[in-house]
Amino acid sequence: MAEPAGAVRVRPALLVDAVSKSFGGVNALESVSCHIEAGSTLGIIGPNGAGKSTLINVVSGLYRPDRGRVLLGEDDVTTASLDRRARAGLVRTFQQTRLFHSMTVHEVLRVGAAAPRAGREKTSEVVDGLLDLFDLGAYAYRLVAVLPYGLQKVLNLALIAVSRPRVLLLDEPFAGVDAADIERLAGVIGRFKDEGVAVGLVEHNVRAVVDLSDRIIVLNSGALLFEGTPAETLGNDAVREAYLGRGATEAEHG
Repeated sequence: MAEPAGAVRVRPALLVDAVSKSFGGVNALESVSCHIEAGSTLGIIGPNGAGKSTLINVVSGLYRPDRGRVLLGEDDVTTASLDRRARAGLVRTFQQTRLFHSMTVHEVLRVGAAAPRAGREKTSEVVDGLLDLFDLGAYAYRLVAVLPYGLQKVLNLALIAVSRPRVLLLDEPFAGVDAADIERLAGVIGRFKDEGVAVGLVEHNVRAVVDLSDRIIVLNSGALLFEGTPAETLGNDAVREAYLGRGATEAEHG
């Protein structure tokens, strides 16, 4: 169906267009395309070696693709540095937290609140707002080093919130945390989405991906195997049998 005359097409917050990347002749990504709309979450799943980490590294600027494009809104950032992408609002996490463990939660947030992208609010107001928004008030004057690992991940996301990201790429945020912290982190991720942030979620916890995602892509040997809603993904025979197995059944019937 043709678009109406004068219709304006709005680019998604993030567009990955036919991206390919190889290492030593091995294709880690082969013409992979996907996009994330503002205020939505894209789940990215697949077996080990499927290309998930390579995709997030290409999008964030850690790797440069051999072919294809990465667009942040209207801005082509394919050749931009990781720092330039971060300044433009594209932020990623890593599987391990990167925090100052000898500082208190309050001190860490004060450092983040003083950053250039933190806005014009007073540092104290920013810190108080983050402590409240991320339910960290009870831990404000505890050393980061003694916090449970899940709370360290929450603190890491609170720091990211200071920079006001447009696109947030999460690399296995639930790895190494217990069920209670998964629930806490899921709530935090939902807040980013509610604020209009486009979220890309790379995660092995299928139930969490299904619960949090608006759409899911499945990678296999560097290629895009399937894309659809969580329900469509769980209902696809190839995806269920090859990549989700019993976890799919539990997520569907649990």
